Amino acid sequence: GLGDVYKRQVIKSTDDWRSMSDSTRFIYVIAPTNQVFYGPESQYKNHSSFLCGQPVLCAGELWRDGDSVFLNNKSGHYKPSTDTVRNAVKQICDIFGIQQGEESRDGDAFVTCQILL
Repeated sequence: GLGDVYKRQVIKSTDDWRSMSDSTRFIYVIAPTNQVFYGPESQYKNHSSFLCGQPVLCAGELWRDGDSVFLNNKSGHYKPSTDTVRNAVKQICDIFGIQQGEESRDGDAFVTCQILL
């Protein structure tokens, strides 16, 4: 399948969100199938690596801090809009039955959205 060459991880349950390391920064993509693929930022240099350059719903950085997970839209390859990441986070929350938290902006082009675990 796509991306088999990479040791990507897929979020399949709320427990997968909770098991992420607090000290690791990840990059992620959300596939058109709503699957969330992620891997350590130190190991993955390009978001396009996860799905071999195929289209995605959203891409950016991901990290966990205590009982929260944060996602942003910082992807140089896909360049998702702020609305794209907002919609993706809402969709993720609906799928996993988790709550959306606060949102913060980083200039005009980037937004970070919080998910409460």
